[in-house]
Amino acid sequence: MGKYLLFTGCAASSLLPHLRDLWLRLLRRILGDTEIYNECCGLPLILIGNTKKAYEWFNMKLRQLLRGKTVVTGCPSCYRMLKQYVPEKLDIDPEYDTKHIVELIYEGIKDNKISFSNEVKLRVTYHDPCELSRHMGLTEEPRSILRSIPGLEYVEMKLNKERSTCCGGGGLMRYLYPKVSQEITIMKLRKEVLPLNVDAIVTACPFCEYILSDAIKFLGSDNSLRVIDISELILWAMGDDSEY
Repeated sequence: MGKYLLFTGCAASSLLPHLRDLWLRLLRRILGDTEIYNECCGLPLILIGNTKKAYEWFNMKLRQLLRGKTVVTGCPSCYRMLKQYVPEKLDIDPEYDTKHIVELIYEGIKDNKISFSNEVKLRVTYHDPCELSRHMGLTEEPRSILRSIPGLEYVEMKLNKERSTCCGGGGLMRYLYPKVSQEITIMKLRKEVLPLNVDAIVTACPFCEYILSDAIKFLGSDNSLRVIDISELILWAMGDDSEY
């Protein structure tokens, strides 16, 4: 495929714009010239049952833009939409290649295109986004990445990979039932994360990061736990001057 395109998606663009910037910084370090696009992938239309509108959206907004490109996204929902739903639900032959940024990092480490110069002295666990783990099968790659980072101590939640519990925000849950969504997240933190005594939860989904961070704030200021995107850890380990 031709040029690289960073497809940020709605969650990163509207809720966590710093992710859009660090993804682009990382991709340009690994790949060189990389374009960026901030529009919605159309998945919310499918989630509410309007496949026809999703088809129209893709044809109008995305089909020509993505043609011939390698599309990289840090959003599991965009990844599933562009890789699986476009051919299966919209019956459109994707004339592009799709990668989640986790795949790109994993391949970069294996091919020695990514090297580390900094130790990252943190104790972390990894939260599997539902779309990335249960639906798209990307579970070993993020763990391999984390275990390759110098100085990082990695501990596993009891429920992990395809058995991982949701952050509480999946399937429009946060928008439809915000109180229930937050209760689910807080229960996950109290039962699965806090007993591990970690400094941070690492994830590979902007919406998971947003939901988990919101629940941590609700638990109170005495809690030093934080949520970090896996790409940010890679930048730190590569010698990026960001603080952690």
